[in-house]
Amino acid sequence: MERAAGRGGAARGRAGAVRDDRRRRGPGRLAAGGGRPWRIGVEHPLRERPVGTLELPAGTAAVATSSVVRRSWRDRAGTVLHHIVDPRTGEPAASDCAQATVITADLAAAEVYATCLILLGTREGPDWLAGQDPDARWITVGRDGRVRSSAALS
Repeated sequence: MERAAGRGGAARGRAGAVRDDRRRRGPGRLAAGGGRPWRIGVEHPLRERPVGTLELPAGTAAVATSSVVRRSWRDRAGTVLHHIVDPRTGEPAASDCAQATVITADLAAAEVYATCLILLGTREGPDWLAGQDPDARWITVGRDGRVRSSAALS
């Protein structure tokens, strides 16, 4: 069994995926192995109640969550900024997605996909992800608090 929670980024996800499966990887990242399913809770970033509980399938699965809520601050003008920078603009991502969780077979891919969902938003992101990895499952939470998920998680 592997627990991940951590510092962020595709390089960390990939490096973590090849480590001993008992090492921690930082908040929001988890790779599970073994013969029985793992159940994990997903926090709602804007409310006290959780989004829900996910069951990672038996065998090997990875889950990563990316969010703009916890690592955020206000600039001198009072504008809320966060740590996920959109490479198209060089500015913090301005999409409608506050949090994205992705389940797939590879931890590095799950990390990248979750961040891309944040960048692309709750409408464009899932379509993009389906083109990258049709087997990936996802949950997004919009800045309005609305929870959306892939059909496989419904």
